[in-house]
Amino acid sequence: MKKAWCLLMLLLMLAGCGEAPVPAPGSDGPSRPQPNRPRTDAVTRAVMVDGELYYDTGEVITVGRCGVMDGRIASTVEQNELPAQDGQSNFGIGWEYQWVGPYNFDIPMEDGWRRFQREIPACDFAEEQAAVDAAAPGVRTGDFVCGGEEKAPTAQDAIQLARQECALEYDTVEVAFDPQEQLWRVYFSRDGSAGGDAAVWLSADGVTRLVVCGE
Repeated sequence: MKKAWCLLMLLLMLAGCGEAPVPAPGSDGPSRPQPNRPRTDAVTRAVMVDGELYYDTGEVITVGRCGVMDGRIASTVEQNELPAQDGQSNFGIGWEYQWVGPYNFDIPMEDGWRRFQREIPACDFAEEQAAVDAAAPGVRTGDFVCGGEEKAPTAQDAIQLARQECALEYDTVEVAFDPQEQLWRVYFSRDGSAGGDAAVWLSADGVTRLVVCGE
C-alpha cells in the first residue's frame, strides 16, 4: 500500500505543475497563435471563459438536456485570432454555453451541441506505471468496469467512466493525457483526506488500464 500511496502523492504534486498542454485525443491539436495576433492560417474555434481558452473538439453531442444556459458570448475577434477576454470567441457573438464538467462546456450550434474543452496537461503513463507495485493493496491491473463499451474522446467522458472504477465522493478532479499512448489519467481527491484519493488510467477508446485507490 505504501507504494500506491506514494504514487498518489506524486500525482497530486504533478497536478499543480505547469505541464505542457496536449491536443484532444485523436487530433493533431488546433493552431494556437498568441491572443489577438493575426495569422493567415485557420485557427480552431475557441472561447475564453474565466481566463481559460476552450477549444472546439469537433464532437457533436446528441444527448438531450435542459434548456438552462450558463453563459453567453458577448464579444468576438477575427477567425484567425484567439480570444483574449472572458466571454469572447473567434466565431461570433450571441452564442450561449452550458457547462458539462470542470473541463468542458457545450454550445448549441447549427449541427448540434458542440463540445469545447480547455487545454489538458500532459502525462507519461509508462513512467507512472513503473512507479506502481502491482501487488500492493489498492492497485488494480484487471477486472475493470470499463472495457470499451463507451468511448472517452473528451475529458468529461473520461471523468464519467473513471468514476465507475472508484466509487467515492470527491471534492477535486484533475485530468491529464498521454498523447503517445492516447491515455487519460483521472485523479480524484478529497479535502482533508489522508488516503482516500484515487487515480484511474483509461484510453480514449474507453478501456481502463490501471487503477490506484488510496485507503
